[in-house]
Amino acid sequence: MYSAIDWPVVVWAAEVGALWLGIVANLDVPAPIGSPTLLGVIRGIALCHPDTVLFWLWILRHGLSMGSPGNIFWFAVASHCITILRLAWELTFSSKSDYPISPSPLSLVIHGLTLPFRPLLIMPYQFVFYRLVFPLLFPSKTLQALRMPYSKNHSNVLTVYKILGESKKTEGKRGGGGGKRPVAVFIHGGAWWGGNAWFISLMGHIPDLLSKGYIVVIPEYTRGLRVWPNQLVNCREALKFTHDFVPTIGGDRSRIIVMGVSAGGHLSAMLSLEKKTRRLITGAVLMYPAIDLFMTDIPFTVSFGFSLSILRIRKGQGLLEWFWENIIIGPSKITPRSVKEACPRHLLTQISKEDIQEVPPILLITGSGDSVCAAEAGRIFVNELKAKRKVGVIKRDGYVEFPRLEHSFDSHSGVLTMSNARIIRRWIEEVFTGHAGEEGKD
Repeated sequence: MYSAIDWPVVVWAAEVGALWLGIVANLDVPAPIGSPTLLGVIRGIALCHPDTVLFWLWILRHGLSMGSPGNIFWFAVASHCITILRLAWELTFSSKSDYPISPSPLSLVIHGLTLPFRPLLIMPYQFVFYRLVFPLLFPSKTLQALRMPYSKNHSNVLTVYKILGESKKTEGKRGGGGGKRPVAVFIHGGAWWGGNAWFISLMGHIPDLLSKGYIVVIPEYTRGLRVWPNQLVNCREALKFTHDFVPTIGGDRSRIIVMGVSAGGHLSAMLSLEKKTRRLITGAVLMYPAIDLFMTDIPFTVSFGFSLSILRIRKGQGLLEWFWENIIIGPSKITPRSVKEACPRHLLTQISKEDIQEVPPILLITGSGDSVCAAEAGRIFVNELKAKRKVGVIKRDGYVEFPRLEHSFDSHSGVLTMSNARIIRRWIEEVFTGHAGEEGKD
């Protein structure tokens, strides 16, 4: 026989947990102690969900008629209120960014109204949005989804999303295009061996781009342990296929933006820098990317303080470096050349000052508290890219750093995703406008 649930104990444990989350979110402990991967993820959730924690904590107590809250409850409330106020202040005044990232008042209102439902819609979000919410928002339009193979052996597929019924004015108003639609190729993450295109379609960026008239292409690619460089080869094929195919459905192949998150940001960076593919891209948005796999001149956020030959661990080696060498490439395929050629920052150093103008504008977005891919690596990469451009040549390379936030921060929170989406849209419009001006000069 199972004993009855002791709800007062459950509520007390929830309050203690909520208080601990509030403390973790506001306690700035320097790496490596303050940024182990598990604690980093928990801290990221606490930073992105303080209002949701408070809401469900209140529901749990008052829904069960637990009586007046005690001191632990109010301390938890205070800690999460501090999180909200501190985050709002830092987003407005303390970010190291080329673009303002303060959330708009409207986004805060929407975020508040959807607060009770967001925890329930994490997994079924795709179905809820595309099947239920989308028809209400756009009753006169239809969302078309085309799923097709793109590789020579038909082993990989991509999905093309397009809203039918867009006006010509909407389709062509951003930076020319002659009425054709801009195209966004969105590459998912997942540490090069996991993740999938379905999950990335849950992110708020996709509906945002679709609502602005974009054609959105989300490719699948080979994933697995020690199968590199198949991931990159597939993404090259997907980009080339998209470039050739989109004109047949009203897309403008002179306005193709490549976007990627985490490992997808790494792959997007490689496509933007490689000679084979960079001419096909108008701009690239890299969100918390693995931009420097080895970070020889940057302190690792997570590193080993010991050596262990059986696991091929070297003292001082970064977790990302070890993971890449042993899990993604594999010991049997490791050579100095194979390791360096997979690193975007190294690839940038190999591009001449003459060829650097072929590299499209790049916007890199990260969180300063990222314990997986160090923000410092992204900042250095963008600075090196800007320095390598010719004097007087404006390519609109940009860097945006959300203060204190963790890896994948915009997949947790609607308000942060909307802030990020506003920055991306503004930057893309500037890139398209500049690109149209450059074509006019030609």
